[in-house]
Amino acid sequence: MRSIPTRVCQLSHKLKLWAALRRLVVGAPKFDTSSFQKGVVEAGAVFKCGMNDGDCILVKFDSTGNKRNTNGEVIDRKSYQWLGATVATSRDSDLIVVSIQA
Repeated sequence: MRSIPTRVCQLSHKLKLWAALRRLVVGAPKFDTSSFQKGVVEAGAVFKCGMNDGDCILVKFDSTGNKRNTNGEVIDRKSYQWLGATVATSRDSDLIVVSIQA
């Protein structure tokens, strides 16, 4: 877990152990996504991590910015949505992630 910056897990995180794969799913609802989502900050993120330091990868669900209508108005605001506040897995390695704020 030392490979994930403290800021990523600032608010809260959820862990689920993938026993057979020895992997963790880490939800980071305050993760800043502005480096890959134009105009979006702190949308939250999910990481898949191994048991060794530095063995975490970002699961990119959405790399686009806010969607706009034909008048240029934002129709789905993605900043501060807390993606990763709730995570769940199944025995088949399916991943369920919920954003609790829209």
